[in-house]
Amino acid sequence: QETNPRGKSTKEIRPVIIENKNPKNRFTYLKGRKINAFFQVFEALWILSGRADCKPLTLFNSNMEQFSDGNGFYNASYGERMRFWGQNMSHNRVYDPIDQLADVVRKLVDDPSTRKATICLTNPTFDNSKYTIDGENKDIACNMVMDFKIRNNKLDIVVYNRANDLHYGTYGANLCQFSTIQEMVVSFLRHSSNESLKNLEVGSYYQITNSLHVYLDDYGYACTEQIQSHEFTPLNFDFNSPIPTINMSFDHFCAFANWFWTMVYPVLSSDTELKKEYNNLIEAIKTL
Repeated sequence: QETNPRGKSTKEIRPVIIENKNPKNRFTYLKGRKINAFFQVFEALWILSGRADCKPLTLFNSNMEQFSDGNGFYNASYGERMRFWGQNMSHNRVYDPIDQLADVVRKLVDDPSTRKATICLTNPTFDNSKYTIDGENKDIACNMVMDFKIRNNKLDIVVYNRANDLHYGTYGANLCQFSTIQEMVVSFLRHSSNESLKNLEVGSYYQITNSLHVYLDDYGYACTEQIQSHEFTPLNFDFNSPIPTINMSFDHFCAFANWFWTMVYPVLSSDTELKKEYNNLIEAIKTL
């Protein structure tokens, strides 16, 4: 049915449960969609690293600026809330940060059948009406909870959210972001001290949303028209071919993330550094 939150016309269905049975195929290949797979993976790493700063995302996708409040940080960064619950750089507040990702891994290692491996992403301290109405701010968490369960030697993830735009939320961001987190947790558990988890597999990615919607005359509406104007034709791609698999321990990932943001990111974010690295590569090739 049609509804008009914030004065923007949308069509929605609710509530909706979506299951992705092979979430390692996490990119949306569909005529009419323009998907930057590099940016999607980069954003997933940004989240897993617990960052909240806008610059890394806006460097590669200028559209991301519209979701911030203009102070250099996102209020509802999933990464910050996952890795540093209690911290909010947008509000310059830090109170006894908790690494919820590490906590989930510990719970699953201790008891693979646990029902307590949950990460909370919504935070009433920062997502309340004082922020949204009085402050006229717009960055509040759409996704509210991530829940992990191991059943039949597979790790399933269920993501609960209050609302999701079909094009840019469900398949433009969520599938890649949260399935990457899911696969990372599987890798952490495989490398843990619990021998029973050595052969753990990636299970299903579920999303439960209370408003799955498309915009009729605003953000994303053109995408709907582009998709509807194409007949769906499957890509000539073998989805049974080997897919690169994440393979590292939790400590290894933390070291990798530190290396990436201190060594690789400065090069990616600087045209001068990129040109220097390119010239070094050319010179190295000449010596072969």
